[in-house]
Amino acid sequence: RYCSLRSALTIATCGNFIGVDLLNNPDLALEAGNAARLFAWFWAAKNIGGIADRKDWRLVRSSVQGADAGLPELISMANALLAA
Repeated sequence: RYCSLRSALTIATCGNFIGVDLLNNPDLALEAGNAARLFAWFWAAKNIGGIADRKDWRLVRSSVQGADAGLPELISMANALLAA
């Protein structure tokens, strides 16, 4: 799954961060290296790491996707990773 780039401003901002013209070449966001850098930018910009450190999975999910769809799956994966 990918983070959604929803507006021209967001696309331009993300592209500038990773040094890629995503506004004119949005499919470049799907390349693995670019996707990883975009994920890292998004994670830091939204302080997802701090929220995850508190194990507030509902807030993690809503911060990423704006809703809580898939929350049970996220909780299950997070608990499995923490138990490993």
